[in-house]
Amino acid sequence: MPRYNKKITRLMDYDEFKEAIQELPIDRQAFLSILFFAGCRVSEALALTPDDITCKGDMIYIQFHRLKGSKQTDPTEVPRKDALTWLCEQ
Repeated sequence: MPRYNKKITRLMDYDEFKEAIQELPIDRQAFLSILFFAGCRVSEALALTPDDITCKGDMIYIQFHRLKGSKQTDPTEVPRKDALTWLCEQ
């Protein structure tokens, strides 16, 4: 069996995350921000359509279509911050 070192993981705060994605195009920043705030699977975020995103006030509601036979959930609330405002403009 191969030997490998255990990865050291820690939570990333939003300021650190924002700084790390700053140089990316706005669409990729928005995609990564959805993953950061919603905690969904990559495949669920890739399956989103404009009909799944509702912008109201300072919150964005995203209806994820759960895959792999999971039970459907209520729309997820994410804050309307930085790159995510781009989603509402599309």
